[in-house]
Amino acid sequence: MRKNENLPAWLAHNLALEQQIAAFVPGVTRWETVAHYHARMLAELKREVGRLVVQATAKITGKVLTADDQHRLAEETSKQLAA
Repeated sequence: MRKNENLPAWLAHNLALEQQIAAFVPGVTRWETVAHYHARMLAELKREVGRLVVQATAKITGKVLTADDQHRLAEETSKQLAA
């Protein structure tokens, strides 16, 4: 196995996580691990985009958005990102 010392930090970190998962969950393939992280990153990205849309909308409109407004904007943004 390659040593992680010559790899970029993010890749070395991901390889270390992959090795930990493989140790605790026998039979997990590299692609399953990648798919898991990909899904997690997409979910995190959607949340962040939704938060930024709510923040930008509040600044542009100059009004304080209610919790319902924020929820509706986040849902609409999520739907548009999924399309």
